[in-house]
Amino acid sequence: MTGKEIMITTLRRSTIALLASSLLLTIGRGATLPFMTIYLTRRYQLEVDVIGYALSLALVVGVLFSMGFGILADKFDKKRYMVWSVLVFILGFSAIPLVNNAILVVIFFALINCAYSVFSTVLKAWFADRLTAEKKARIFSLNYTILNIGWTVGPPIGTLLVMHSINLPFW
Repeated sequence: MTGKEIMITTLRRSTIALLASSLLLTIGRGATLPFMTIYLTRRYQLEVDVIGYALSLALVVGVLFSMGFGILADKFDKKRYMVWSVLVFILGFSAIPLVNNAILVVIFFALINCAYSVFSTVLKAWFADRLTAEKKARIFSLNYTILNIGWTVGPPIGTLLVMHSINLPFW
């Protein structure tokens, strides 16, 4: 195998791994986001309007963070930031059922949204940097399809998990 063939194979594997990560992270969000209101109501007896404000704040923090991070994405190692964002995402979800404070749940939820924003922003930048013009359109379209699949599959999975335990979607 030539050096060019090895590089193409590595790029293909990396692209597949990143698309799979995008799918799994989106399924994770889809399995939990619709149930956060139920979780906060049952676990902490919060009023729906308070939950609405808290979750909106967590989502806005994620959006603002992604705007700021989008500017920095090209200045640093994309692979490192994608790995860190996946780790923060996993740790945030794992921490939610372990804490006994609604404010901490919202903070972890905001961290999850920031991590997801970093991942999705850096993922697109990585694709833009590494792929040829003809492959970019195909991979960006495929990633968009994968996001739709994740949001379609995630909520039913979350429903099945919540039926067994209110904490299960986070594990």
